[in-house]
Parts: sequence; structure tokens; C-alpha cells
Amino acid sequence: MEGTVEPGAVVPPDAIPALRRNLAYGGLIMVILMTNLDTSIVNVALPQLSRTLGATPQNTVWVTTVYLLTVGAAVPAAASVGDQIGRRRLFLAGVPAFTLASLGCALSNTLGLLIAFRATQGLGAAMIFATVIPIMRMLFPPERMGVIFGVNAMATALGMCAGPTLGGLILVRATWPWLFLINVPVGVIAWCLGAYGVPRHTPPRGRYDLLGALTIGVINNGLTMLRLTGSSEFWKKAIQGSLILIAVVSNVVLQRVMRRQNLKRRHI
Repeated sequence: MEGTVEPGAVVPPDAIPALRRNLAYGGLIMVILMTNLDTSIVNVALPQLSRTLGATPQNTVWVTTVYLLTVGAAVPAAASVGDQIGRRRLFLAGVPAFTLASLGCALSNTLGLLIAFRATQGLGAAMIFATVIPIMRMLFPPERMGVIFGVNAMATALGMCAGPTLGGLILVRATWPWLFLINVPVGVIAWCLGAYGVPRHTPPRGRYDLLGALTIGVINNGLTMLRLTGSSEFWKKAIQGSLILIAVVSNVVLQRVMRRQNLKRRHI
């Protein structure tokens, strides 16, 4: 398993020692909790952020929004990159990217810097989201997937729901940077577990579908912005209509690209 792996070869789950498999799975669950917590843990700190950084409430909301938008745009591209370089490599790059960005968020002294690091967090989270499920399939045989995916779904739901509660508990005793600092030890431990337990896999290098990744990213971001701009004001209604149009057009383009690629494969 530690030697050179032929392109396209996958280490059978039964060949992975149980200890390494379980440690790797523990690391995956840790990062799933961590990345989903960060979708909502900052919400309760927005008033404090506005006062501390001297920003308006309207601008401070971007601390939450930019994370969601970046994840939505980057996951399709990250999944395609994982197919090119291997899920293990992408995962082991995504976890430190998210962790270091969390440290940058905690040290930020301006709103612009905080938003920039939150966007970087979103990129790291996208790399993690794009690799977790494929790595789980590498670690466990098909007959165990029901339980494995069930625990993953529970961790996802727990992270998203517990964010505001955990954020409130932290703010009772500490300041807002600790909302991000708690990610640092979790990220370090998860990376070590992943580096030890996730098997090496050299995928067959295919053609990178840049247009497809960009199109899906536009669709995801359009739908995310649509959810975030709900209001009765006229200009926001105009934004909603534009986002719906962009999402529909992007979906049509995506379908045509996929149909054209399928036709090319049939002629090969």
C-alpha cells in the first residue's frame, strides 16, 4: 500500500488494516463536523464583529455569505481536480488550507481581511466535501456503506444545527476569534489521521472538464444567492429574477455539453 500504485488501481478495502481504516474514518468525521459548523457558527457573532471591526451590519453579513458562495462554486471544480490528482492528495491539501484559513480569520483585524480568509476557508471546505464520500468508498466494502453514510449524514446535520449553539457558548466565555481558533487543533488531528489511514491511489488522468465545473459552479452560486436575497424590495426581486435566469441558462449549457461529450464517447 505504501509503494507505487498503478494508475487507476485501488487498494481493496479488505486489504486496509482495521486500525488505519477506523482512524481515517474518524478524521473524515471530524472535518465534516468542522466544516459544517462553520456554515452557521459565525451567525451569532455578527453583531460583535460589526462593533469590533467597525463595519456596517450589511457588510458584516458577507462573513457568512462568502463562505457559502465559495463552497457552492468550488465543489464541482474540486471534485474534478480530485479525479486528476487523487482524492487523498486533495484531501490532505484541503484540510490544512481550511485550518490555516481559520487561523487567519482569528487574526484578522479588518472586515476585508476576514472575508478574504473566509473565502479561503470555503475553498478548503470544498476540497474536503469533494473527497470525503469517495474516500469512504475506498475505506469500506459496499455492504457497510449504509452505516458509514448514515454516520456521515448525522455528522453533517449535527454540525449545521449545533453551530449557533456552540457559537453562543463560546461567546459567553471568550471573544469571536475563538470561533475560528477551535478549528486549528481539530484540523491538525484530522490531517494526521488522514495522512496515516487514507490509502494511496493514483487515478487515471482524464481530460479536465473546466466548462462543466464552471457551469455547475454558476448554477450553485445562483441558487445560493437566490436563497440569501429574499425580500420584498424591488431591486432584490430583480436580483432574484436575474439569478434564476442565470441558473436556467447555465443548466441548459451544462446539458448540451454533457450530451456532446456522450456523443463523442460513443464514436470512440
